[in-house]
Amino acid sequence: MARQAKQKRTCSKGHTYYKSSDCPTCPTCEKLKEPASGFLALLSNPARNTLLHYGIDTIQKLAGYTEKEILDLHGMGKASMPILKNALDENGLSFKDEGFLGKLSAPVKRALENQGIKSVEKLAGYTENEIMSLHGIGPSSMPVMKKALKERGLSFKEK
Repeated sequence: MARQAKQKRTCSKGHTYYKSSDCPTCPTCEKLKEPASGFLALLSNPARNTLLHYGIDTIQKLAGYTEKEILDLHGMGKASMPILKNALDENGLSFKDEGFLGKLSAPVKRALENQGIKSVEKLAGYTENEIMSLHGIGPSSMPVMKKALKERGLSFKEK
């Protein structure tokens, strides 16, 4: 396949550039969109564009999300997380706490969520045996749940 010759173009803002493809994107305009400072300037284009697409344009807005919520966004990768954590830390902030469910394994989370248990207060409405009988929950997850209950002055329901 023969390579197309570069064509001289001018964008709507008056920037002149050369392109060999049909892509209408002006490289000068794209470069001007990049932030010069702040946490967004440290990220790759896909990660930065993802955050901007979801309206996350300040470090304070970023702190309103959990790590998992950010990683679940299309365009965000694990490589961006240390940059984001460092930026939050430098500003005395951190990702939103995932609560007690965030400290549990995926099978345990699913078992509790399938039962409609999404808070420690709701967990306190069940006996230890009822929770242990759920598929996906084993004895190793009980200390985490008991600690979460105790921190809030709660305990499992008595039989």
